[in-house]
Amino acid sequence: MTTDPGMVFGAVVIGGGISGLAVAFALRCRAAELGMSFRAVVLERDNRPGGKIVTRREGGFVVEGGPDSFFNQKPEALELGRELGLENEFLPSNDATYSTRLLRGGRLLPYPPGFRLAVPTRLGPFLRTPLLSFRGKARMALDLLLPRRSGDADESLGDFIRRRLGREAAERLAGPLLGAIFVTDPARMSIRATLPMLPEIERRHRSLILGIRAARRQAHHAAAPTMFTTLRGGLATLTERLADRLGPAVRTSSAAVSLERSGSGWRVRTADGGMVEGRLLVLATPARETARLIEPHHPLLAAAIRWIPHVSSATVSLAYRAGDLSGLSGGGGFGFVAPPDEPVDLLAFTWSSRKFADRAPPDHHLVRAFVGGPRHDEAARRAAADLLAGV
Repeated sequence: MTTDPGMVFGAVVIGGGISGLAVAFALRCRAAELGMSFRAVVLERDNRPGGKIVTRREGGFVVEGGPDSFFNQKPEALELGRELGLENEFLPSNDATYSTRLLRGGRLLPYPPGFRLAVPTRLGPFLRTPLLSFRGKARMALDLLLPRRSGDADESLGDFIRRRLGREAAERLAGPLLGAIFVTDPARMSIRATLPMLPEIERRHRSLILGIRAARRQAHHAAAPTMFTTLRGGLATLTERLADRLGPAVRTSSAAVSLERSGSGWRVRTADGGMVEGRLLVLATPARETARLIEPHHPLLAAAIRWIPHVSSATVSLAYRAGDLSGLSGGGGFGFVAPPDEPVDLLAFTWSSRKFADRAPPDHHLVRAFVGGPRHDEAARRAAADLLAGV
């Protein structure tokens, strides 16, 4: 779609994934609150908005190609859904079937019941778990005695768990689970960007174990929140609603080629020969693309951005007749995670039709494998037939 030469917008947003769409929507809403007229345009190189959020609906199946849900401990996505009028579409995870296993030495070993946010909340299952040595369990228990950290400097998620709960907890419990959720190495994850509630628990209660238990007592008479939430029609319902609200402001098949200064704003030239101008410029693009666009103007910043790592991951969804998995359906739980030292290319495996309702027809199961990640990045780039055969 050819852009309009000479048209000046309040903001030009490059990238029509969830970040770019949400920013454009937020800018427009904020302007409306201030009684201002504000125009933004979103340029998306693909032929559809949504980026990595992809939902396929076919034959009674709801198949996610990217993320499948919101993590309820981070409420911003839920708040955005409510702003978009999607609250009646929220579908909580079926935590009555919740159990997660760890692939260790070729065996699937269950995480102890009551293990939440990398913290044990029930003593008995924690003491009995084979995932930790006696020494590792004793080290985790030291969390009850350790002082809170002074200062408010950020640290990695891996360092935080290791400091509070010990090396085994970080490597055998929290690392594989949280690494699979965020598809990265916890040693490279900012605790404040990913799980800010954990340092807040430490600040308020000193001990993570005591803090989680206090929160559970406080919520004893309230309905316990589930771990995850999705949308009945799939997660793409969110990006579809955002695109609908933004209307013609979202321009697909419109790749940004270059940026130019234009007075106090920016001029964006696109691959179809068009051009748009904006007083504000938002780059909601992968690091390498962002660096390419800004290099002529900020070479040092571009060089720094290029160091931001990206890893590849692929999902493979499989459907089975219920009878074909009758020996497994009672104990499948949500699935399992694979730590980096296991000789497999899998990051995780999710039993999608147990995690959420209405993901498959009643006589079928839907499961999904995650391949690749930080240690097996190349595996995610195999041909589709090879991926399928490996899974």
